[in-house]
Amino acid sequence: MSRTLNPPRDHGMTLTEVVVTVGLLALISTVIVGAVSVVFRSERGVTTAVAESHDVQQAVNYFYLDVQSGPFDPSSYRSSTDSDRGSGCDDVGSDNVFRFDDDDRRVAYRLIPSGDLAALDRYECDFDGTAWSVRSRVNIADSLDTTSGNPVSVTVASTASGDEVEQVEMAFAQSAGDQVVAAAPRAETGVSAASLGDCDNNPLKATEGFETFVEGDVHIVGSQVKRSLAVGGNLSFSGNVAVGQNMNHTADYPVTVGYTNASLIVGNVAWAATPDQSKITLHSGTDGVFGTFVDSSKTKSGQNWTVFPKNRTDNKRPEIKLQNGGQPYENVSPIAFSDAFDDLRACSDLMAALPDQCACAEMVSLTNVNGNTYEGTASNNSVKLVLQAGKVNAFNVPEANLDQLRDIKWSSAAPSTTTPLIINVIGGPDVTFEPPQIQGGGSTAQSIIWNFPHATGTVTIAGGGGDGVWGTVFAPYAHVTATTKIEGGVVAKKFTFSGSSINPSRSFEGTINWDVP
Repeated sequence: MSRTLNPPRDHGMTLTEVVVTVGLLALISTVIVGAVSVVFRSERGVTTAVAESHDVQQAVNYFYLDVQSGPFDPSSYRSSTDSDRGSGCDDVGSDNVFRFDDDDRRVAYRLIPSGDLAALDRYECDFDGTAWSVRSRVNIADSLDTTSGNPVSVTVASTASGDEVEQVEMAFAQSAGDQVVAAAPRAETGVSAASLGDCDNNPLKATEGFETFVEGDVHIVGSQVKRSLAVGGNLSFSGNVAVGQNMNHTADYPVTVGYTNASLIVGNVAWAATPDQSKITLHSGTDGVFGTFVDSSKTKSGQNWTVFPKNRTDNKRPEIKLQNGGQPYENVSPIAFSDAFDDLRACSDLMAALPDQCACAEMVSLTNVNGNTYEGTASNNSVKLVLQAGKVNAFNVPEANLDQLRDIKWSSAAPSTTTPLIINVIGGPDVTFEPPQIQGGGSTAQSIIWNFPHATGTVTIAGGGGDGVWGTVFAPYAHVTATTKIEGGVVAKKFTFSGSSINPSRSFEGTINWDVP
């Protein structure tokens, strides 16, 4: 059989096909160029956002503490509108957007233009009796846009009488709108016996050894409270909750008179607010003290006790399990919570006034003892604190800027029982933040208090796990709600805790040696 081969087909394009192809290529090129343009714009947007966030971060780290340590006399300040504001440490020039002189110390913020951009540098200066010299210089911002006007401005507001500085504000003109960091000089008032009240050298003394100590209601969802829990109001819970697992030594137990083995003390169990099949299990051999059994029943099986809602015997009832000889006790008022919180609130107020209230304390510095200054960058927004060994160290953070702290490190000494750190969160009444990472973690947590003296609403600690809070959460005026672990104790007016753990073996162990004349 023979086969006929067809001649090869001509693949030349007609004029119509050429026109169509060129049109399609043009359309595709336009789409690609547009996509690349969008990517470039997106990258520029991300870069801008990171840079602007860094600028505000650095201002929080430095400007806030500078103003707090500054003088009250308005004549000591030069701001954006003053013609004699100088340049860096020099009196001559007008590059500075802010400056203050305090005896032989000068702090200045200098704007350094370069085309359409500008940098902002912070100067700390010394006076030798004749001239000012630069002690340290640190970059605060390095990509400020000058095309739309002044990228940074500082205003100094005085009191109505005009004889004291009331507040100083630094505003950054950013793509998302102005960002403002505000602060005020601190009043220096000595502590007296009357203002000290019953606040002890141990600010947690009134908790009677309970690491988690709450004046009012507590609700716990599927969490672990690894040592003792004291609830002045109603306790409700959901899921499986464990209390006291780490109470393995005599020193782990609270000092409440008559209940030396208690891991749990509650005013009342709110059974109606506790779902079926929810359970609290107390550590083996530890006792529970309940304000009343009017709404509860208790039953014993061998060495174990169960506390549950009255008239409920079904296998779905919520309950509290006491194991291996742990006893349930009834006592309407084993702890005077109201009196205890009077003392705890007095301590919170006094710690908020550190260091002025006590010669035992110093405000943390951001410049190390050798005069070198830590410089944060867009990729490393840590704040590096210089602690004074043998002193109580106060670090005051405005509530509006708290969530911008991502990482806390130490320039020299780390917190210890003889060098404790009090982090005062200034502002309120509501605070929401994700805790920063802290250098050393567990080795420093016993020497750190997070004090919320102005929070009278809710302190919300977010994070969903992560590194959690290192240190004791001290919020005696507020309702604390947390969804992340707490490596320390909790003192709160009310408390809601969900899906994590409290490890109070790291609760505060420092002392404050109040100086009372």
